[in-house]
Amino acid sequence: MPVAQDNPYRFAILLGLLTFVFLGAADIKDFARVLGDPDTFWHVRLGSDILSSGHFPTTDTYSFSFADKPFVSKEWLSEVLLASAYRIWNWNGVLFLTVLASLTSIMLLFRELARYLHPTFAGLIAIAMSPMINPVVLSRPHIFTMAIAVYFTARMFRAAEAKQSPPYWALALVVLWANLHGSFTLSFVIAGFAFLHLLENVRLTDKPLLIKWIVFLVLCPVAALIHPYTYQPMTIGINMMATNKAMAYISEWMPLNAKDDFLIEYFALAVLALLVGARLKIGWAKTLFIVFMLHMLLTHARFVYVFFLLVPIVVVPELAVRFGQISLGTWRNLPRDVMERFGMKWFRLASTILCLGAVVAAFLFIRESNTAPPEDTAAEKPIAYALANHIEGNVFNEYRYGGTLIFHGIKTFIDGRAEQLFTGDFFPEYVNSGKHDGAKLFKELLDRHKINWTLLPADDLRNGYLDQLGWKKTYSDDKAMIYTKPAA
Repeated sequence: MPVAQDNPYRFAILLGLLTFVFLGAADIKDFARVLGDPDTFWHVRLGSDILSSGHFPTTDTYSFSFADKPFVSKEWLSEVLLASAYRIWNWNGVLFLTVLASLTSIMLLFRELARYLHPTFAGLIAIAMSPMINPVVLSRPHIFTMAIAVYFTARMFRAAEAKQSPPYWALALVVLWANLHGSFTLSFVIAGFAFLHLLENVRLTDKPLLIKWIVFLVLCPVAALIHPYTYQPMTIGINMMATNKAMAYISEWMPLNAKDDFLIEYFALAVLALLVGARLKIGWAKTLFIVFMLHMLLTHARFVYVFFLLVPIVVVPELAVRFGQISLGTWRNLPRDVMERFGMKWFRLASTILCLGAVVAAFLFIRESNTAPPEDTAAEKPIAYALANHIEGNVFNEYRYGGTLIFHGIKTFIDGRAEQLFTGDFFPEYVNSGKHDGAKLFKELLDRHKINWTLLPADDLRNGYLDQLGWKKTYSDDKAMIYTKPAA
């Protein structure tokens, strides 16, 4: 009897650990990208304030332009995690936690594919998906929900495949998801498609089972209400997509740019070509699921991970049936080679060494690296200058500097919290004031908001407008400039 017969997934896990040590090392090395999102700063600050005060904010205290307007920390749990990591190990901790969360999602994908496929092929697919999600591997709240999305999707569709009741304990995942990130409504959609897949298989022949699934679907949004702000995160998401003009100007909410993200486009087309060419019998419910995930990929760049992480989970059972030679069943009946026999015999020891080795190596690498957010978003030097020279009053800041200003305790003109604030014409006016014909609008904004100083990139056109208005350039480097308003 083959050594792996008792647990066919052990070799898959061992191979996965070995592979993802290298993937993790790649993400850690590219810390400038992982820590390069401006929203990271204000998420850390909000989490730190929640930890310090023990209270959840209900109004904005971080900007002067929308001061005292309704604002809730709907992703409070992620922010507390990021702030805790920062308190423990500075930006090193934030980076380490982010990489760990992203690798967990890939490992769970690998583990789910290995339920149906030869471990090597499961590993190859998971590895191929990893660089596709790299654009969204950032130190932001969504990073903690990617693994939940993978696991939730797998459990929902596995229950539907087996014609079983939905796992009601998975409602706890919905609660966790809702407190981590605003994308928790995706759990309703996933469960709904799994129900359609069950309905496709059983039709109306098993009404008690269908009723159990309908009850689960009803309980999903109820579970999401277990949140410090109850229903508000749900309504924020609806209002944001319906009326918020800012979404048209924020890159992550824009459609996928095939010119800039051509590798993602080519890979998505390759996946679709494989699905069509392989003639998988996936049924209409799973087909609708794939179409919906493709729609999310194309309409909002931030959802690139849902296509590349969730679609493989949904189609892998049919893939294993269609190509039996790469299925898990075929692999289990094959004789083990030397590496597999060694891996099965020394699984506990080898996996322990790999895990500990990966953690120690990551710790040492990060400790010896100059891990910090890039200056393009951190703006550490100009902000240090402003604080040291006691530059006070309202600041007109570049959008990507908003997070770091909040982090340093300076109230912003604009920042990355546009899901709730900076509504109406505020965001379009901010953008248009930086165009070639925006000098008049820019002056109106300076007067309207009683601006005393500005913090803008060195190549921003508005710096030239400030020169024309007679403002004083008090700081300049190759990244940013500070202008102050002349005395009356």
